[in-house]
Amino acid sequence: MIIRTTTFAVTFAVALIGIFLDVTELKVKLALAGLACASFLLAIFVEIQASRDAAFTKRSLGRLIQASTPSSLFAHAVTQLAIHQADAQDLSNCLVLQKEQRDGYLVQLVFTDEASREAEGYFEFDHERLAQWSLLEEMNLSREIETEMFSRGPMPTANPLEHWDELTTFIGAVGKGLYPDSGRNGAFGISANIDTGEIGLPYPVDAPVVASQRTRELPFHGESVPFLMFSKDDLINLATQSNVVASRTIAGWLAAAWGAPTVLGPSRA
Repeated sequence: MIIRTTTFAVTFAVALIGIFLDVTELKVKLALAGLACASFLLAIFVEIQASRDAAFTKRSLGRLIQASTPSSLFAHAVTQLAIHQADAQDLSNCLVLQKEQRDGYLVQLVFTDEASREAEGYFEFDHERLAQWSLLEEMNLSREIETEMFSRGPMPTANPLEHWDELTTFIGAVGKGLYPDSGRNGAFGISANIDTGEIGLPYPVDAPVVASQRTRELPFHGESVPFLMFSKDDLINLATQSNVVASRTIAGWLAAAWGAPTVLGPSRA
């Protein structure tokens, strides 16, 4: 700033001195006056641009710092935005859970019907997703959360195989979120056979095993564990559904076999 101001001052002073000296040529005086005005306007422009650059750098640095360590306050703000978006879709009851993980934490939102104790939707975000969202402008954050919940989905086309990894991860997350007791020895498993187009989730530990075409015994952590399987025809029902709507569909499949989600509390006889 000192260099820019000094340069401007010298240029402006030289031009003014030239104007008021005994210069007989009118063209010279006009040229010097033009130089002085141009220098003045250029200096103002440079200062304004420098201020904008400094403000942008400060905001960017702040976002990068926040992205590396998203605060609990930011997580709470995102949670409230998600609840607000769900409420606009008539999902007014929400159970909020936060679980610690090795690489951060996971925030889970379970949208419920209190009367029937059914899950009407599930949505989760972790430390990494919060870091990505923290880079957004405030005005865009709410729109992005709404899009993630009610526009994007795990299977945007009718072919599950085109989105196999995303679909498998999504179904596993919903199953684990709604039935946390479906793990074994602290581990959660999922069966995904791309050749047959089947995805399966392990039964909760205390859930009665229902003999059906959906149930299959599979090895898991050194023991035979019943899995609830979903065929390719089942998965096609998730086509073009948003994340929350797809989670409601999956919740219905699971509740039909296992009863009410255990995350809502014990309910089995």
